[in-house]
Amino acid sequence: MSKKCKSCGGPVKDYPSKKVVNPNYCPYCCDKKGELKSYRDIIDMMIDYLEDEHDEIRAKDRANTARKWLRKNPAWKEKYVGEDVVIENIRENNFKDIPAMSDKHDCQKCMYYQSEKGTKKNKKNWFMKMRKKYGNVGKVLYFKGEPVGFSQFAPKKEFKKLEELKKGSTKTDAWYISCIAIKNEFRGNGLGNILLKSVIDDLKKRNIRKIHACGKVKGDASHFSSGYWSMYKKLGFYQIGGDEDYIVGEKKL
Repeated sequence: MSKKCKSCGGPVKDYPSKKVVNPNYCPYCCDKKGELKSYRDIIDMMIDYLEDEHDEIRAKDRANTARKWLRKNPAWKEKYVGEDVVIENIRENNFKDIPAMSDKHDCQKCMYYQSEKGTKKNKKNWFMKMRKKYGNVGKVLYFKGEPVGFSQFAPKKEFKKLEELKKGSTKTDAWYISCIAIKNEFRGNGLGNILLKSVIDDLKKRNIRKIHACGKVKGDASHFSSGYWSMYKKLGFYQIGGDEDYIVGEKKL
């Protein structure tokens, strides 16, 4: 049994053995299956702890204190991208943290590229199926503890809707980044670029050789799931298709 919880740093050894489901985590940081809870859930748990046990810490400082605390521990240390940004792979316990971009665009329900009925159940089932088949296929970006960004990617053949794009055929061994989305009020901070880089690095480490993506050329991209083409171009994508409104691009790793 680990002496300290790898998530919150609390003493695991102080809990009765029957309550310790996973020896790496305290009972508060994992679920009944021993799986690590979501970053958002653990931040909230730690804020409650600070309120109860550390009244010397002001209410407005508790969230920041919790984030700094987590950053020191193994479960979260490598997921921090800068001081305020955490990027976590989508899994069962944090699926609920996938943010809605607006009242009309809920990323937890959208099945546009999969051409299936858009429900949370269908979307979650798709993620769990793809994760089991290929490994990680999505990420949640947290800014100051709040989930504000979402990415989705998989082998291109898994996105049936792409057959409608010019040169968007799924008959390729490339992976497709279908979504790089940041909530409107958090745009302009470079978060989309950070998230895209994280996806590219992830796929590169997994020996994926070719990535495709689609970016909007001009106009408002707030409801365009993968953002502006300029973001991809800066990171080495080149055009292979599209039209005057959007560009389909490719990047070789």
